[in-house]
Amino acid sequence: MNIFKKVFVILIFCLTLSNIYANEQFNIFDAKQIAKEVNKPIFYIVVSAKCSHCAHFVENTIIPGFNKIQSNFVFAMTDITKENNIPKNIQFTGFTPTTYILTPDGQMMASPIKGDFNLQILDVIIEKLNRAYGM
Repeated sequence: MNIFKKVFVILIFCLTLSNIYANEQFNIFDAKQIAKEVNKPIFYIVVSAKCSHCAHFVENTIIPGFNKIQSNFVFAMTDITKENNIPKNIQFTGFTPTTYILTPDGQMMASPIKGDFNLQILDVIIEKLNRAYGM
């Protein structure tokens, strides 16, 4: 990938993150409170604005799948280049993107998913959680 394309992808990713962050619900600590109120699990992603895989993930999975995510979960996201407010009970190893499926209390329901995944995998995750937890 040439340098101009990389810069363009990173710029688009940063703008996308800025737009997503405009909604306060996406803060993990606020999301936990909302999840308790609506009794839904949390779909929590940790990303970095400097990560091209994160940009791809947000652009190709999170944005197009956002309605599915929001209908099944409370969405939360942390950009580690802007903040480092990851809850202490989250097993974050520094790898981005990492996706966590959490109970409304913030406990892990499944192993963290490291890396980018597509919409078909998102559908499988939702289906498996529905079978296991009756969401």
